Amino acid sequence: MAAFATLAQGALRGALAAALLELPPCTSLDEWNAFRAGLNELVYTRFGVTVTDCLPVDLGDTVDYAAVLRARAAAIVPPVAPVIPVPAPQPVPMHVPDDASALRRLFLELPALSAQLRLLALPDGAFAAHRDLLQRLALAALAVNTMPALALAAPGVPLHATMRERRAAASAAALAALDEAWGVLAVMKGGGFDAARDDAERVVANLGYALARRRLVAPERTEPVL
Repeated sequence: MAAFATLAQGALRGALAAALLELPPCTSLDEWNAFRAGLNELVYTRFGVTVTDCLPVDLGDTVDYAAVLRARAAAIVPPVAPVIPVPAPQPVPMHVPDDASALRRLFLELPALSAQLRLLALPDGAFAAHRDLLQRLALAALAVNTMPALALAAPGVPLHATMRERRAAASAAALAALDEAWGVLAVMKGGGFDAARDDAERVVANLGYALARRRLVAPERTEPVL
């Protein structure tokens, strides 16, 4: 349940940040009902669950909003203060994304995402774009199903640690694209296929690019090819 709550909160924050859902200050009843409907659509398409109760809660003293606003103001306009020498910060260990967990979610959710996309009602002239998205998602699912092991460059050949970290980061990027794809699908279900066609194209392109980088066994070329 704790892991599910984390995933649900992350999906909701991502939808709010991308303006797929709106929860303005002093929300009216109509705005709250629209938010609740959008939230229900988001968690149903993403997790297969429905929202039974969705009620505003008074956080009371649990959140110091004045402190939050002061921190935002300080971040926007830093105060002028005398320079005081401070010790050098200690290096923070780099967080390595969970490659296996990301690939598992991609393996399980890409077919479900494709199935939901296939059921959309299409406007006139959208058949080719819809078919192209489905084909690219099928190729992405195939790439996940045949993805090489994280630690191997070839059978019996270990992969350099730097490339393992890059592969794990690519898996995390593919997973982020998948999360965004669920939000785009929710918009399409509410407003039609054309409501988010450009976003769908962008997200699927990012997904394919991240999965291609997950297969790399050597650093990408950065110098121009003559």
